[in-house]
Amino acid sequence: MIIDKGYSDITALIDANSFYYDYEDTINIRERVIYVQRNSNVSYRCPIKYLVSGDTGYSTSNCKDFDDNYKTGAGSKKYMMLGKAYTATKNSTTNHDLIMIDEAATPNNIIGFIYKGSIETNDKAKFGDSVTIQAIDIDNVLGYGANFVLGTMVKNRYLKEGVNSIIIQPSSYDYRHATKKIPKDVYLRVKYASIGTVDDVALHVTAEYEY
Repeated sequence: MIIDKGYSDITALIDANSFYYDYEDTINIRERVIYVQRNSNVSYRCPIKYLVSGDTGYSTSNCKDFDDNYKTGAGSKKYMMLGKAYTATKNSTTNHDLIMIDEAATPNNIIGFIYKGSIETNDKAKFGDSVTIQAIDIDNVLGYGANFVLGTMVKNRYLKEGVNSIIIQPSSYDYRHATKKIPKDVYLRVKYASIGTVDDVALHVTAEYEY
């Protein structure tokens, strides 16, 4: 669904919610259309008159305001998929930590929003094993204390006997949640609770994130 908005309304949405947005210029009809995504099902649209410096009225136009304050941030969303292989120790709870990165950045630890993930195990998982996923500040970068848990994305997701392949994804990805991005240098912790007494469990964890 596409909903039309006025310019002040659509920029207020961008300012207040960190929505993803982009724009498209059609020069022959002198129109710029600004698009804002609310979630995977709803987006907003705002057409404004396309003007450039030197045109009559440009200095007080919505187009100039967008050029000055929003243009450089348009279409700036990036994605990364990060995976790691771990071994969960039998009959105990094992923590596995990973951190979001941008390989092209220096330093490469980044702020990001986890929006999808997966957990896979080998055939050693036991009925009753469980997985919990948290955002945790291991190094006290936020000042609340070492190993402070900021939030829990998955709590006690129980597994079946044998091989497991679990996709973790919200039913409707909401771009408002970009305001709840995991801070830089905060880890994603996967806690695997094993009830088996014979074999360790091999698992693969994949996180997909926006930044």
